[in-house]
Amino acid sequence: MDAPWVRTAFQFVHDDWKELLLHFWVGVAISVFMMFLEFHGLLGSVEGLAADWWLSLKGSGGNPPLVMIEIDDTAYRNVFKSESPLAPSEILDLVWNLAASKPTVIGVDLMTDSPAYARLVADIVRERGQLQAPVVWAAGATATLPAERETFAQWLGGHSAGHPFHPSEVLGKLRSPDESWAIPIYPPEQDRGVRRLPRQVFLAGFSKPQPTWARVIAERYCGMPCGSETGSEILIPYGKPMPESYRLCDIIACPDLPAPSMAQQETFRKEVSGKIVLLGGTFAAARDVHFTPLGPLSGLALNAYAVRAEIAGGLHDVHHAQALALDIFLSAFVLVAFAFHKWKVLHSPLVVLPQYKPVLIQSLYKVNLLALAGAFAVFLLLYVTGTLWLSWPGVLAGMTLALLVDIWLENPEVPSHPGTHSD
Repeated sequence: MDAPWVRTAFQFVHDDWKELLLHFWVGVAISVFMMFLEFHGLLGSVEGLAADWWLSLKGSGGNPPLVMIEIDDTAYRNVFKSESPLAPSEILDLVWNLAASKPTVIGVDLMTDSPAYARLVADIVRERGQLQAPVVWAAGATATLPAERETFAQWLGGHSAGHPFHPSEVLGKLRSPDESWAIPIYPPEQDRGVRRLPRQVFLAGFSKPQPTWARVIAERYCGMPCGSETGSEILIPYGKPMPESYRLCDIIACPDLPAPSMAQQETFRKEVSGKIVLLGGTFAAARDVHFTPLGPLSGLALNAYAVRAEIAGGLHDVHHAQALALDIFLSAFVLVAFAFHKWKVLHSPLVVLPQYKPVLIQSLYKVNLLALAGAFAVFLLLYVTGTLWLSWPGVLAGMTLALLVDIWLENPEVPSHPGTHSD
């Protein structure tokens, strides 16, 4: 094979292999350095803003039927007398009434660790029978801090062990792992934003990681795992409107307030039948507010978006090692393309010494446009398939800076060519 482009490429590699090798290691160093900054949270604000933008555009596929019931400030004051923890008898009565409407599953995002629950549950089961719908109760948790901080190598390879949590009691007693309770965990990132949903957590005293609250509710709704998701966490898409919400005093009779009519109550029962119902507190004293790409959201609303993501699919971060490989590939493309342009400029009979650096800057501009278009196309392709790659702009900026320094330090000896001259 003796095509002209093959001869040109061979000559280019033969002439510039040392510089290519040097640039390759510069690209690797820049890529690793950017990942190191990310590991220490120094890029958290920038990448967080970018992630917020894309997560606010992305909606979970489909729209699973989900209804939220809020214990707001009015209900907290009129039903629960502004006392925390909320009265167990009122909570149990409310859950049994909701179950009578035959939702597919009920998620109760309220603390039920009071010892009174154990006795009251036995009483209500004796009086009203078993629940007519499955219920997933939320447990609180305290984390066990690791003895040593995760290393950069562990973070990069994704091999760090999870930190165990100690669950609170559920319905007045500590339960063995089953599908009736789970822990809602939403770890904030360096900028305090909540974007990730851990799909499983390590619990102290349990041999295997346990699914988190949103995942258990989703699987009870689907009757099985809702999809082929196997990752340990997903990014939560916020692109669809918030699920339908009812205030508690709109559906039950609250003291000192007009009671909903029989027709309204019947309409509500029909509305929640066959759906997912999430019950939680949005009253100010609960202090259950999280910062998200949509702004501050109650824990109840955040749980609703998380359940949606579990059912219909969320986004994934590119694994750190895969992100590093993509970053190195991007930097290698930029440096090889630029080195080839520089080699052609150096051997062009049309370029004289005073024009050399300006022409190189033009070449860098062209290479950057091509790399930007290619990186953005790969980013969009990954995004469509549910993966978010956010490190490429930083790598491209780092490579551009490194090549600008290279141009500035360049002191070329442009070969003389017949028919050319410099003034």
